Amino acid sequence: AVWWFLRRRFDPTLALLGTLLFVGTRYFVRYGAHAMADVPSAGWTALALGFHARARERDTARAWAGFGAVLAAAALTKFPLVLLGPLMAGAEAFEAGRKRRFDARRWAGMTLAGVVVLVLFAAVNLVLLQIAIPGRAWSVCAAGFDPRFVSQTLSTGAGFVEGESFRDWGEMAVVMMSVPTLALAGFGVAVALRRRDVG
Repeated sequence: AVWWFLRRRFDPTLALLGTLLFVGTRYFVRYGAHAMADVPSAGWTALALGFHARARERDTARAWAGFGAVLAAAALTKFPLVLLGPLMAGAEAFEAGRKRRFDARRWAGMTLAGVVVLVLFAAVNLVLLQIAIPGRAWSVCAAGFDPRFVSQTLSTGAGFVEGESFRDWGEMAVVMMSVPTLALAGFGVAVALRRRDVG
């Protein structure tokens, strides 16, 4: 997935180099050995970015629906990846503001992708709940949207380490991905922001 994403923009040599850099990071080496969701989620992220780029180029309903399906798979692999959708919509809004041009067809495609994400995400979760707790899937889903349940879930601080701060994330990123990879990523973002030939 990483190679495919890089190959869309670069020649095979640079795409292979980027892929080798990725698989050589501590992120891949450490978490890959533990069979955690982090490595596949990185692959889904690369595929989502690639499918988004392809949908922008082709601008067809099929391409946008494909992007939505890949984004749904990413969110099903690791829930926080659902944020890729709003982030990409924000990038589209930024680009539209920069160009001072609203592309209704592109926004229709983004909307279609969002609908595909919602439908697939809900359908897969309902099927899995039905398998896990036959006959009670709908009631469990309804309980999940109960404001009291959501409030309790958010107030537990589940997934956070006591004493951890967002300021620690930079150090964690360095440990997981290495300084050269982060520096190249920052350089890539800077180059992308300076380019004016984005479609």
